[in-house]
Amino acid sequence: MSRNHRFERAFLDQFEDRLRISIAIIALLFAVLFFVFWRVQVFNGGLYSDLARNNRIRKIIIPAPRGSLLDRKGVILADNRPSFDVEIVIEDIPRGRKKEIAGRLASVLNITEDVILEKIQSSRRVPYVPEKIARDISLETVTVIQEMREHFPGITITPVPVRDYRFGTFASHVIGYLGKLSPDEYKNLKDSGYYIQDYIGKMGIEKAAERYLKGEHGGMQVQVDYRGYTDKVLGIKNPVQGNNVYLTIDHHIQEKAETLMAEKSGAIIVMDTRNGDVLALVSAPEFDPNLFIKPTDPAIIQDIFQSEKKYLLNKATRELYPPGSTFKLLIAMAAMENAGLSMVKKYDCRGAFKLGGFTFHCWYRKGHGTLNVSEAIRYSCNVFFYNLADDLLGIHDINEWANNFGFGERTGIDLDSESAGINPSIEWKKNTFKESWYPGDTINMSIGQGYMLATPLQVACYITALANGGKLFKPRLLNRVVSSAGKDLETFPPVLRRQINFTDEHHGVIVQAMKEVVQHPYGTGINARVDGVEVSGKTGTVQVGTPANRRHHAWFVGFAPSDSPEVSIVVLVENASAGSTDAAPLAAEILKTYFMERMPPLMTKDISEND
Repeated sequence: MSRNHRFERAFLDQFEDRLRISIAIIALLFAVLFFVFWRVQVFNGGLYSDLARNNRIRKIIIPAPRGSLLDRKGVILADNRPSFDVEIVIEDIPRGRKKEIAGRLASVLNITEDVILEKIQSSRRVPYVPEKIARDISLETVTVIQEMREHFPGITITPVPVRDYRFGTFASHVIGYLGKLSPDEYKNLKDSGYYIQDYIGKMGIEKAAERYLKGEHGGMQVQVDYRGYTDKVLGIKNPVQGNNVYLTIDHHIQEKAETLMAEKSGAIIVMDTRNGDVLALVSAPEFDPNLFIKPTDPAIIQDIFQSEKKYLLNKATRELYPPGSTFKLLIAMAAMENAGLSMVKKYDCRGAFKLGGFTFHCWYRKGHGTLNVSEAIRYSCNVFFYNLADDLLGIHDINEWANNFGFGERTGIDLDSESAGINPSIEWKKNTFKESWYPGDTINMSIGQGYMLATPLQVACYITALANGGKLFKPRLLNRVVSSAGKDLETFPPVLRRQINFTDEHHGVIVQAMKEVVQHPYGTGINARVDGVEVSGKTGTVQVGTPANRRHHAWFVGFAPSDSPEVSIVVLVENASAGSTDAAPLAAEILKTYFMERMPPLMTKDISEND
């Protein structure tokens, strides 16, 4: 073989190797392309087909108006008003124009460009789902954006029904407020007809009656152009408004009670003694639930949540207080029922009571003299009840009767986060403090202090049961649910938690003594008198805090008319002087308002008993 032939053969072999490599590379490239095309058109074909359709056909949620909240007489407390929101669909914004559009929109909405860009970024989470840029904008702003529509591709103005609390702070702790769904709430509720932009009841009746108030969202299927603007409506499903909920609250009584508590801190509860209807429930200070709906300075919202004034705390149902001298009525009943106390039995009050090495003082340091049980209630003599606890009663008796009247257990009212209170016992103290129960603990408890703690609502149920002869009702706030077409859907009859058994004679002693508290010239509750109506009641003043930071809370509890009770009332004023001067006069003004209207009771029959 010649030298040239050898070179030629080597060149051909090298060429064939390179050709085979090239063919392999080209085949591999075609295989990759084939796999990509298969993945796009077959494996992910449905996804890209949906995205393509979404670029032309969109589904738009039509929010359902929330049902209204009304008082017992039909006064609208919360309904809806029209509102306009600015929303953005990021896929409809031309590439490279996000910052330009955000800057132009920021000048119109009077917010920062960074806020809008942040919203645009967060809208990437779910394709073609609008992200709200601004809520509840003015009609003037709507007009400006619509006139500049060509400069705002991807931006839409959406009409939305917004909650409107007509009287601002009125009954705010009863009504509650709405808030946007949290991610966890949306995850749990998305299969129940909620969408990501929904608002939901966060507190009060708005939360408790959510299932009645929430409507059924509608929707539209529309065809859009390349800018995201609607060209044609292809289909529509109208939303269904939520149901209306009637409460047992009376607007005029609630309003009067709130006016009296302006600039004060505490609680007022008014109940129908015949069925447990809550006619008024005030917790002061109050808050405006509209602030959670309309655009509000975040600093204001933060103050509502974190202020020392505890705006969101419902003091009527969640805050715990020593019941003070209002508890003496229960002590007297326990002593008559369990230990044979009668009107004949008397104790001498010289201003103090000694137990071992301890001295327990009466509020009246000069002493009340010799008293029977009725007189002791009339003048609220501490020493008389110290003697009852030491001589006739023990902690077991007091704990038993406190339990009978519902202390230490939740009332079951249709509001969230109710406190159970503390009805102490030997076992409770041992488990809580790892300490024994001492006779001094019983002495303190005999005047409603020490470890005994209750909510104002528990005290209201207790006084209502004393007024009506022993019926301990579940406090009722929900009266009935009515459809938007006016059809009754559900009613809520009164619920009797238990019947407390005591003799008519002993009950008569308590009622007569409470009447004398208000009607007697020297009764401690004389400031609760109402012209033309006999009022029965009991005052109380409790000490709270440390000796260096001592404060007083003022109580008045009562009912009227004395001989045929219709309505009970509890007034608690924090940081006050005394129940006789700070709480009793407020009760008188509220009772005047009630008897001016003389309301018929709601749902007085078909009482269901719940043991």
